[in-house]
Amino acid sequence: RRRRAESSEAMETDTIAAIATALGESGVGIVRVSGPEAVDLVARLARTRPPLTDVPTHTVHHAWLHDREGRVLDETLVSVMRAPRTYTGEDLVEIGVHGGTIPARRVLRALLEVGARLADRGEFTKRAFLCGRIDLSQAEAVADLVAARTERGGNVALAALAGKLARRTEQVEARLLDLLARLELNLDFQEDVEAVDRETIGRTLEECRERIDDLRRRIPWGRRLREGAAVVILGRPNVGKSSLFNALLEEERALVSRSPGTTRDYLEAWIDVGGMPVRLVDTAGLHETGEELEAEGVRRAERLEERADLRLVLHDVTAGWEDEDLRILGRTAGRPRVLIGNKIDLAMEGADEPEGRKKPRNEPELRVSALTGEGVGSVRERIAEVLLEGVGREPADEIVPGERHEDVIRRTVEALERAGMAWKNGESEELLAGDVRDAAEALGEITGRTVGEEVLDRIFSRFCIGK
Repeated sequence: RRRRAESSEAMETDTIAAIATALGESGVGIVRVSGPEAVDLVARLARTRPPLTDVPTHTVHHAWLHDREGRVLDETLVSVMRAPRTYTGEDLVEIGVHGGTIPARRVLRALLEVGARLADRGEFTKRAFLCGRIDLSQAEAVADLVAARTERGGNVALAALAGKLARRTEQVEARLLDLLARLELNLDFQEDVEAVDRETIGRTLEECRERIDDLRRRIPWGRRLREGAAVVILGRPNVGKSSLFNALLEEERALVSRSPGTTRDYLEAWIDVGGMPVRLVDTAGLHETGEELEAEGVRRAERLEERADLRLVLHDVTAGWEDEDLRILGRTAGRPRVLIGNKIDLAMEGADEPEGRKKPRNEPELRVSALTGEGVGSVRERIAEVLLEGVGREPADEIVPGERHEDVIRRTVEALERAGMAWKNGESEELLAGDVRDAAEALGEITGRTVGEEVLDRIFSRFCIGK
């Protein structure tokens, strides 16, 4: 808390400004200003009656803005919000300009000329943290919400933004700090205070470990939501890989032709499957070839197959399982995969698959028409089943959202396990207190209670300017 106060005092000496919306054609743009002189600086550009310096907080005003030479910048709506009930905890002004590149840049340039400083990445949210309006997990949730690729990823970020992750860890942290205080009191005043009994120590450590370990078990789901999964479409040439790629995307991204070997390189796109972001990859047909460009496409497809989380192995039901199909089955054996028979629209109704060498009998196969879309929904469902197996559909507020949080949770569990082992082995209270302190300090990193400036700089460098 002392570190927050010192950082906040240093920041109060300047006022920052930045464009908060993406540049380009749009209905409106927002220029954001925060700091002790935010209202005064905007008032120098705005011609309003009464002056902006005299208006009440949380009010919106129409204003024509002018630069220092009196040239018109834009017709705007100016929102005035005074500390402490603002996003940053400081005086904050948001200027709504016409969309496009020129209006926002003109207004920002004028603000810098009258004394504002261009904000650093994430500096508005960093000031909110340093002023104590939000904790560090909530600040990180802002960036996660902006970067979310799926609705479920957005829900996880919103849960953290609402402080649910912090509340779960703060409850455990409070119990550990209370235990630590009692242990250290025992060490300092052994003859004057009643010692905390061993049964209470053991019960507290076990309860805290169970609650944090519960979060650790949910780490894989959080990572999948954050990083996504790679799903690669494989098959020999002309079995319909690009058609399935387009069908799953529900748009024409890949060129489709009856001629084999149309795809020489790989294409990729993101799709939402069961609330998880999936990187879908369309690859070149796997087969033997002497043509160098085509051979390089095959090599790239093989490398992608090795790193994939799931493989969609296609074959043509009108041709049966040929030797090249069986080689692909052998290559992907023992790895997560889904077998798909394509082109059922071309197969004669009720006809058996053409004679040929058979695939493994005990492995189910989905049958689809990538051209008409028949059966494509079942492919989506099967992808979700495989990728979410063992992860479950955890509530959004119980998912560990970020890589930094994963590291904190792991270190906390390790410290609690050491403390539990020290307790079982009858180690000294001094050694036990050290492990409890390690666990409490690790949990303090979730909310930012125990992090340093280097960590803060790394976290807020993920943000865009203006956020």
